[in-house]
Amino acid sequence: MNLLGAIFSFVASLLAIGGFLFIVRSYHRSKNKSLIFLSLMFLMFGLHGLALSTPSFFSGISLATRAHLYNLSMAFVFIAFIVGLRIPTFITNDFIRKNLTSLSLLLAAIGMTVVTIQFVNFRLPIVNDQGFIFWNVNSITAWLAGGIALIYGFSWSYLLFKNSKLITNEHHKLKMQILMLDGVLLGLAGFLSFTSTNKFVTLASVALFMLAGLITILIPFLPKGNN
Repeated sequence: MNLLGAIFSFVASLLAIGGFLFIVRSYHRSKNKSLIFLSLMFLMFGLHGLALSTPSFFSGISLATRAHLYNLSMAFVFIAFIVGLRIPTFITNDFIRKNLTSLSLLLAAIGMTVVTIQFVNFRLPIVNDQGFIFWNVNSITAWLAGGIALIYGFSWSYLLFKNSKLITNEHHKLKMQILMLDGVLLGLAGFLSFTSTNKFVTLASVALFMLAGLITILIPFLPKGNN
């Protein structure tokens, strides 16, 4: 990640946190408890991006500190995955509802494994001649985290697609379609981000994160339409 990538990542984080604040406001109006979990999911993704991007704006931050923040950012991602299982997109699925505890424990175990390997097999980021930072993560943790992110994002989209077939209101259907696209974008972004070995893939992942955050923020401004 270079300064441009850090700026992109920082903006994407702000968009995610903006989504968190909007959902919190929606919760206060509706008192829908599922919105609490959705807001926490967005908050964790926002903290993930801030942990990765913020050090680039300060001089004197050591590579070791950056590496520790990267490992912390991985923990934020898995917390987001676990919390996200409680939102209606997932919890309304019979299989997920019946196996919620087992799936949560599985994600927690994988997350703890990923973070533990990262700390035990501690590696400093690599800085190339152009000043671009590569995270130099353990390949096992990279593919575990990337694979889970991809499966999670596409599962989100698939379940929303199934639910959208039951919706007749065009406004609500459009919102669900946008959230379906969010799932694809975030799944791909997470996979590319965790498994990246070059700056172009890293920048592509950040751009996908930004796009997902941007279209989510636009949802409240969609025309209401008629039933």
